[in-house]
Amino acid sequence: MAAWSNSRHFVLSNMMTRRLDLHPEMRDIIGNFASLYPLESDFRADDSFVERARRVQEQVIHDGRRLHWGGMQVMQAWNKGKGALGVAAIPFVVGSGLFMEDFKKSSFGCLETSQVMLDHQFNELDDGRYYYVWDVLEEFFLPGVLDAMQQAYHALLERLSAEPALWRARTFALLPHEQAEARQKVTPPAMALPDVCLDDFLCDAANRLPQQTALRAGGKSLDYAALQRASARLAQRLRTAVPDVRGKCVVIVAERGAALVQAVHAVVRAGAAYVPVDPELPDERRRYIIENSEAAVVLVQRRYLDTFGAVGASTILPIEEEHLHAAADLPDERISQPTDLAYLIYTSGSTGRPKGVMIEHQGAVNTVLDINRRFGVTENDRIFGVSSFGFDLSVYDLFGSVAAGATLIYPDPEQALNPSHWLDVLLQEKASVWNSAPPLA
Repeated sequence: MAAWSNSRHFVLSNMMTRRLDLHPEMRDIIGNFASLYPLESDFRADDSFVERARRVQEQVIHDGRRLHWGGMQVMQAWNKGKGALGVAAIPFVVGSGLFMEDFKKSSFGCLETSQVMLDHQFNELDDGRYYYVWDVLEEFFLPGVLDAMQQAYHALLERLSAEPALWRARTFALLPHEQAEARQKVTPPAMALPDVCLDDFLCDAANRLPQQTALRAGGKSLDYAALQRASARLAQRLRTAVPDVRGKCVVIVAERGAALVQAVHAVVRAGAAYVPVDPELPDERRRYIIENSEAAVVLVQRRYLDTFGAVGASTILPIEEEHLHAAADLPDERISQPTDLAYLIYTSGSTGRPKGVMIEHQGAVNTVLDINRRFGVTENDRIFGVSSFGFDLSVYDLFGSVAAGATLIYPDPEQALNPSHWLDVLLQEKASVWNSAPPLA
């Protein structure tokens, strides 16, 4: 399990007999007293095979002395601690039959334990041989994985029985060469987190590619030089209206287009964190997000300004698209730091109330740069922003395009949910990058 997973510290389900002394005739009752208990397996220490085996054995004995709590109760408590049902699933089971004397090898077996993908059962036969069987649901595994795992397991048992020195070994080459090679190809190299912020991307793009089209929306274009000027001007207005806006939340209410892009870059440029709000949200939901995020400012596209009254202590500012091409002073000093909050996006919320997800600049920058590097996104690409502004995949659309110097393309707001319109835009604008959740695709 350690060799075929991403962890050397994991939990298996251990089948244990739970025949408690609750009645004088308990030992005379015929029945199934088995219960699945989580068995901790910790191989993080650099110790030998025999030391690991002894530690697992001691854990089994330790757990076997505490059977008054049933395995199901343990799992319920664990899921409760995780805060959601089914989060702490343990689909790999170990069933030891070593206590069964004079065991005869079965001729047929069938896995019927719920939520189990692999059940490893083993016994000692009456002639001293070790017998094991894997009862599996093959559809849960990629082709070749189960065969490679069982071959490695069988080979290791053979070697342990023939090579006493192997019991003191600390590492085992269990993975087949082709699987180890495949892992190497998909495993990203270890890299230091970049010491940049999201607002650095726009400054860099405007310096490198000032005339490059940054945005295409509603039949209009906006180049990087104009976007930088517009966002700088709005950032100045933000700092003038709320001098201590740095580190605070700023709600943006706008449809996908020039006003939205200008506002997002202005907020991060001012050192604040942006909070997207869909203009079509019910008034109660909009008000909840504004108040819950303790937004210092609400930036509203002019066409939606009439739908807003006073909202708590928030300052309401219109996004002035008519000044997109006006000049603005561009301070060179960095306001944000990589560990500062970059944005706060509210999920739908399983309880009916939206929950805010907070992401720092460093995390968002790391994702953006990794995607661009992984898929070779450059200034020659045209990214189709099909994802809603209130959905976290929109973060890549907004900043992945700028980081690469590419062009962001938005659909018509009036047809934002029309797949036929998407196809028209994709073909007309020659889009080369699509980034969305699978259902949209």
